[in-house]
This record gives sequence, structure tokens and C-alpha cells, in this order.
Amino acid sequence: MNFSVSMFYSLLSLMIFSFSMEEKRSNITITCYECAGMDISVSGTHFLRNLPKEIYRASFASSGIAHIQLTNSDTLHVFLRIGEKDNPGIVATPLYIEPGMNLDLVYHNGDLTFKGDLGLVNSYYYKLLKVSLESGDYIDLNSRKYSQFSDKEKESYLAGIRLFGEELNQMIKEDQSLSDYYKQLLISHNSISEITQRLRVDSDKYLVKRRLKVNDVTPDPISSDVFSEVIIDPNLLQSSYYVFWVRHNLGLKIDDIWEYYDENKDKIKTSRYEYIKYVIKRNPNLVRFQELILALSITHISHWDGVRYDDLLELTASFEDDYPHSKYLPELHEILADHDTLRNGMPMKDFAMHDVSGKEFRLSSLKGNIIYIDVWATWCGPCREELKYSIKLSKKYANRTDLKFLYVSVDKNRELWRNFLTKNLSLKGTHGIQSPGNMPFDSSSIMSLYKIDGIPRYILIGKDGNIVDYDAARPSRLLTNNYLDSLLTN
Repeated sequence: MNFSVSMFYSLLSLMIFSFSMEEKRSNITITCYECAGMDISVSGTHFLRNLPKEIYRASFASSGIAHIQLTNSDTLHVFLRIGEKDNPGIVATPLYIEPGMNLDLVYHNGDLTFKGDLGLVNSYYYKLLKVSLESGDYIDLNSRKYSQFSDKEKESYLAGIRLFGEELNQMIKEDQSLSDYYKQLLISHNSISEITQRLRVDSDKYLVKRRLKVNDVTPDPISSDVFSEVIIDPNLLQSSYYVFWVRHNLGLKIDDIWEYYDENKDKIKTSRYEYIKYVIKRNPNLVRFQELILALSITHISHWDGVRYDDLLELTASFEDDYPHSKYLPELHEILADHDTLRNGMPMKDFAMHDVSGKEFRLSSLKGNIIYIDVWATWCGPCREELKYSIKLSKKYANRTDLKFLYVSVDKNRELWRNFLTKNLSLKGTHGIQSPGNMPFDSSSIMSLYKIDGIPRYILIGKDGNIVDYDAARPSRLLTNNYLDSLLTN
């Protein structure tokens, strides 16, 4: 998928955790005579983390007809795909499904038509996809220049996103066959691209304010009213893409709250969890979203470099005490279980990458050695600064064949990566690149597997293939101590 398709997929897909009393079966029938024998899948999204998850897979019969049954007790926003994702001839569309509703899709001559209980609504969702593809290309183009935009240029850019959906919004408003509820639902989803980009602008403004912080002292979250500019639209909370950007915005403020807590915990005299609850309650507009904000806070913290399993266990246990029936608990438990697998001594998480010649290889091919993994990119200044020490470190241990230095680039541009290595031949070791088109949402990427939220990042794997430290010391620090020597002698 390219950026705009995957953005729309994240925007509309939602894995629902529902606690309704009654579940109903929804039936979807797809007719595609040219698709006989092809796979068909329905995917949702982990709500808090915005990671994709397949929830149904089937195949077309020889007749070219496929039947899908979904048992749900709440509204589902999912994504239906015909064929494998790398096949250029696939069919892909978002679907809106309500419990007990039936939907018929017919694919013919390159187009989809929708019939059944929600046929009209889903035909509009299909049109929304086409608008998203156009606005996604516009966003992609401007993202490259975004950092140089003035405030006026940013506002013009945001207004430009809105233009892509205006014609469709007018069509929706004038359609007498749609109820007011569905009109508002469709128009809201048609505006998410602009809204999420506005959240991006708000994040940038907050970062500027943070950089201008006087004397490097973290302001008191209470007196500075850290959440005063946070606005949550309840009409968009079914979109995991919107929630992803809300979490991004909240995350900047949560970082400041936690930093202040660490600097003043002796006088605060309460737990981290209780302190952030107190900060939320100080803002009357956010009290009704307290459960969501706390769940997103724990999710955000789970991506911090160096966060440990015990920290997340304590936070999740406190959340569960407050909300024992929360719909967010299953995913928080999944996050906790993921971090449990990253504790020291647990088996390494294997992944694939490509070498400079384009040949695929895996981390496991280096098993039997101590592996020091450097996750970096050519555009990352701190990464390049540490590479100077990496060169010295590899020279120091040049005679140790049982210590392997693995450099995993997350560059999108492979040619830039190859050129950088050509110009820096003294950077000895094994080089690989892992740059799928949608890295943050790819569950097989090193970024997802090892919970990496920022680079550079370093990981140590032992000779037995188990994790020594999934957030290891930087090369500059390892040069000044004997930590690697102690591992090599064991």
C-alpha cells in the first residue's frame, strides 16, 4: 500500500472491543467472477496502537462468489481486500458494518457497487477512499516542504486539504436518501485528513514552546494547565487514525507531566498514575475522556525507550482497578504481554532485512554470536554522531569474531543509504535496511518488534539468541567501560 491508501486504512479501520449484551451476525456477500480462487480478507486495527490486524480470511469459490460472516455487537469500520496486497490488480475498500446488517458487493469491470442494508453508506465510503488517495498525494508532496512553511503557508496547506472533500461533502448533504446521522458520519470521516494534519501543526507549536523553556526547568503541569489546548471530538473516536494523532498530541504533554513528576516526586508523594489523573481532572473539558486519556497515556509510555515491564505492569494494574470492565483493557494486556517478551533472557525477535545488494537476510542468521544492533538512518543527526564511536568500537573488537555489529537502517530511500555506506567504508560490520512503506504500522518491523519510538536505538543479543538488553548503551558509552568484555568472557 502507498501512504495515502494506508492512511485511509488506518483512518477507517477499527478493531472493536465491545461489551454489549447482544451480539448479531452480519453477512457480507462478494460477487467477482474474475476473482475465482483468489483470497479475500477483512482487517481491523488495534485501537490504541493503530496496528493492523486481520480478522477474517476466505477464498472465492469457483463460481466467483465469497461469503463472509462477522459476529459483532458494535459498529465496525474495517477494510476489505481482494487478492494479496502486493498484487497490482487487487480490490480494496473500507466497509461500514452495523450488527445484524447484510451487505452485497459486486465487482465488475474495475468498479465496485454496493447493495443491501448499508449499500448506500458503503458506496460513499468507497468514494471517500478515492478522495483520500488524491488528498494523500497532496499531503505527501507538501510533507517534504512542511518544515520550511511559515504559519501562513501551513494554513494555506491545511485549507488545500479541505478542498479535496468539498464536492463529495456537498453530494452527501444533498442526498435525500441519507439520514442526518449518516450524513454527519460521512462528512466527519471526510474531514479527518485535515483534522489530523491540524493536530500535527498543534504538535509543532507545542514543541517550539517546549524548546523555548526558560532555564530548562519543566513547568508545573497544574499551573501551566498543560491540557488546556487539548480538544477531543467524540464524533471521531471510532477512527483509530484520529485517535493515533490525539495520542501523539497528548504524548508530548504526558512527557512533560512525567518529567515534572520525576523532578518533584518527593514533594508530590503520590504514584505517577494518580498524578496524571489529578492533572486530567483539573481540566473540566477532559474529565469525561479520562478513561481514554489514561489508556492512551499507558500506550504512549509503552513506546518510550527503556521503559520496563514492571513500570507498565504497575500502570496497567492501577488502570484496571479504576476501570475493571474497560474496553481498552484487552489491548493494554496485549501491550503488557509484548513487553514481557522483551525482558532480559527472553528469545530474540527475528526479522528480515535486505543487504546492499538487495538480498534478504534475517537477524537469526547471526545467531551464535553476540550481536550489537544499531538502529539508525542517514537523516538522523544523533545516529550519525554515534557512528563515529561505532567505528572506534568495531576497531577495538576487530579480533573478536564472536561479536557482530549489525547496522539496521530504517531509511525510506535505499539509494541514499547505499551512497552513505560507499562514502563511509570504515563503518565495518553487517549492514541491512528495513524500510517497508508503512513502517510504524508494520508488525514485522524492528521498530514494532522492539518497541522503538526514536532512533538511534541499540539492542544486545547473546550467543544463545536471547535478549541481553533491548535498550542497550550507546557506542560512545561502551567505549569507556568493559561491558562488552564481560559478555565475551561468559
